[in-house]
Amino acid sequence: MRFISIPVLSLGRRPMRTVLTVIGIAVAVGSFIALVGMSRALEKAWVNSLTDRGTHLLVTRKGVVELLTASIKEHVGEELRQIEGVRAVAGELVDLVTLKSGQAVLITGWAPESYLWQTLHLVQGNLPDFSSSEEVMIGQACSESLGKEVGDTVSIRDNEFIVAGIFHESGVMTNGTIVFPLHVMQDMIEKPGTVTVFNLLIDHPDQPLKVDNLRKTLGEAFDELLFTETDQIAESNHIMRLFHAMAWGTSSIALVIALVVIVNTLLMTVSEQKRQIGILSAVGWSSARILAVVIVEGFLLALFGSVAGSVLGIYGLHYLASLPQMQGFLQPEITLRMVLEVCGATCVLGVFGGLYPAFRAIRINTVDALRYE
Repeated sequence: MRFISIPVLSLGRRPMRTVLTVIGIAVAVGSFIALVGMSRALEKAWVNSLTDRGTHLLVTRKGVVELLTASIKEHVGEELRQIEGVRAVAGELVDLVTLKSGQAVLITGWAPESYLWQTLHLVQGNLPDFSSSEEVMIGQACSESLGKEVGDTVSIRDNEFIVAGIFHESGVMTNGTIVFPLHVMQDMIEKPGTVTVFNLLIDHPDQPLKVDNLRKTLGEAFDELLFTETDQIAESNHIMRLFHAMAWGTSSIALVIALVVIVNTLLMTVSEQKRQIGILSAVGWSSARILAVVIVEGFLLALFGSVAGSVLGIYGLHYLASLPQMQGFLQPEITLRMVLEVCGATCVLGVFGGLYPAFRAIRINTVDALRYE
């Protein structure tokens, strides 16, 4: 009998227990991939929304935990334009609203002269009439989920607005947004003369030294504001960091539970197979080889569970992203590296989970084991 056939036959001897153990590991691994993937998907959606519009620096108020509650005076934009190296400034008022359908939608307001309007790729219709207080633009994903076309009306905070145009962007967050003229949105949410953030276009964004010098100059001139590069915005956000920590914490607990499941299964296996272990010892198998059999069994359980869990986690994340409540907020991207790292970590846990049962196995007295029924 070959070495590898022993742990395989051992797993097949109690198929229901093996399947349930694999399912437990798969759920833990799937939860890890889905939760961590969700935090990364939210981060990617946000960063891509800024990349779509070409933003180099995002200006936010210092000390703000929840970005949507922040406010900066609109006139600060004129002061920012006076700084050498700043090419363009676009104020943006952002809010999250729930429509009558129950769907949460991100809404944003841009000034008529803002360069942000030129970053939209029109699919249908036109830009809104800035002299009107009734026209808005909606992203294509939002249009499809709401079933709205150009000329239809959409109700937001008990106000009716006409869809002037539909646009498409690569980022799901922008693609699921409703865009207002700034003064219209300020009146609607009762925040006159304020914006949430400023988007900055700067000279020489590809030269890190000049970017750092400009950030330093801006920071000295506006000590109440924070200037963050687009690719670092998610890392500097307190809520995003908290979401990451919660995802990793919950996922780690799931993997610890998987470790306990593996240890429990292997302990039961060792207890049930005392006689077989005694026979192997009697025919000359060394303690190291018996130890390896149990460890390999734990490794196989972890391997099967991690593969099944990876599939479960990937499909689960895409399912969550497709829910109406999540559309426009998640941009799933599961990398091969992430999957391999999670599977590798789970297999290592499987090996460690097999150590204690394996040591229990080699401590079994051969004579007592042969008498065991």
